[in-house]
Order: sequence, then C-alpha cells, then structure tokens
Amino acid sequence: MNEVLKQFLYIAATCAVVVCILGLNCQWSWWNILSYIISISSIFFVIYERWLWRKLPLGLTHTPVLPKELKGKFTYCLSHTSQFKTKEAIMSISQTLMSIRVVVKTDEMKSVSVSASMRNENGEYILYYIYRTDPKNKYIDTNPSKYGAVRVDLSQLPNLEGKYWTTHSKGDLEFTPL
Repeated sequence: MNEVLKQFLYIAATCAVVVCILGLNCQWSWWNILSYIISISSIFFVIYERWLWRKLPLGLTHTPVLPKELKGKFTYCLSHTSQFKTKEAIMSISQTLMSIRVVVKTDEMKSVSVSASMRNENGEYILYYIYRTDPKNKYIDTNPSKYGAVRVDLSQLPNLEGKYWTTHSKGDLEFTPL
C-alpha cells in the first residue's frame, strides 16, 4: 500500500477512535457517531491532503515539498544528430500530497504532465512524470507534438536535476527556484 495512504489511514483511524470515545461519553447513537466519524475524516482528509501536510515536519510526512516556480535549461540531443543544444525554460509545479502537475514553457512550446509520481528509491526521492508537448504553430513542422518521460533526482532540493527522453530526443535538465 502507498506510504501516503497508510499514513492518512492511520490518522483517520485515530480520529475515528477519538470521536467514538467522545460519542460514547456523550451517549450519542451509533448512527450519530458514524456520521461524525465520516464527516470529520472527510474534512480532515481534504485539509490534510491539500495544505496541512506541507506544514508538518518532514519526519511525519516523508514527502518532499517541491518548489512552485523554477527557471532552468534543457541540454538536449536530437536522435538523428550527435550535437547537443541548450534551451532555457520555466517550470511550474502544482503539488498536493497525492498529486503532482508539472508545466514547462520554452519559447517554442509548452509541455504538461499527463501522469506524475514521486518514488522513494533506496532512501532518495525521485520524481517521474510523463508529459505531452504542445508546440506553437510556427514550430510544429520542426518540433512536432510528442510524449516524453522525465526522471528528476530530488536529493538536491530546492534545485532539480534530471534527464528526459522522447522518441526524437534525449537530454538533461537543471532547474533552480525563482
């Protein structure tokens, strides 16, 4: 089971036990106790998943908080050449406890993550995401829309370093917070 889900279920179960004990002391009916448990757990889940997890010490959440806005560059090589080029970019990250959305903009295109997840690999967090590019019309012929994948090492937070690959290119990325 996902570590984040286990953590939330533990907290929800603790809240349920507390509400149950309080309900029995107040002589509530089981129906009232159950409805309070569901209501309080639901409200707590939304608050915790969206905002509260960021405020808790890292030892409690185990989930790194990613920077929201970054500036950096891609160093890339097209598959039909061996020459590396560099492209400046801006990266925006929207993160909740259970979801991540990455948007990267350059002067030629915008890419948006289709799927993203953070994994703990041998004690280090890695961000993986699949993205789809959306080039500006004047670049579609030379840089068509495509899907790609990214692997970002999070050990140097708030700086992000990693690599990416598509069917047409591969390269490295380096980003620092704005």
